[in-house]
Amino acid sequence: MKKTTVLVSLLAVLVLGISMTFANGPAVVQKDINCNLVNATGGIFFAPASGHNVFTDSKNGNSKITCHATLPANQVPPPKAMVMTNKDYPTLMCWTGYGPLTTDWKAIVTPSGNVKLTCHINPNPIV
Repeated sequence: MKKTTVLVSLLAVLVLGISMTFANGPAVVQKDINCNLVNATGGIFFAPASGHNVFTDSKNGNSKITCHATLPANQVPPPKAMVMTNKDYPTLMCWTGYGPLTTDWKAIVTPSGNVKLTCHINPNPIV
């Protein structure tokens, strides 16, 4: 299969053993969870127990997840901050652990090696 197919599955955020049972309630905050994040070259790296995720759910079924991590020691950070989205990598998708896969994601990699990935799900958009 194409490399891009593998990347699609790798970008999915790993949220294991979590039951999302909130409905129009407060945010569910989870610390020290596993995430797959995008590095400065568009590659994927696994960040075990270093993610901090906030799941929110609106009355329209929206959910959002944000993962924070640091690049592994063997990966070089960019000389200036990089912002990547699905427009830069159209084959990469993200999963919040709740709802369908999404192309609505943004990754930021800083010169200090910090990485932030945000995914949004809006299954019932208001038209």
